[in-house]
Amino acid sequence: PGCRTVFVGRLPDGVTGEKIRDFFFTCGRTVDIRLGKDAKFAHVEFENEEDTEKAVDRNGARWEGSLIKVDYAVERRDAGK
Repeated sequence: PGCRTVFVGRLPDGVTGEKIRDFFFTCGRTVDIRLGKDAKFAHVEFENEEDTEKAVDRNGARWEGSLIKVDYAVERRDAGK
């Protein structure tokens, strides 16, 4: 839907930006990774929309014992301010 960023939730303990990049390597090139509070979620931006779609297909995948949630990110209302 014209989106290049995904929300990734239910991340395993001890996850880092590098581990996230490695996990989504087969989906395409990541441009930006922003870890949320306590590294339990992240926003991952991809180079193009096709890569984003591949990432969303990983929703429900098991990663180090966690069933992760991957969905299209919702644009922040204060973006661009």
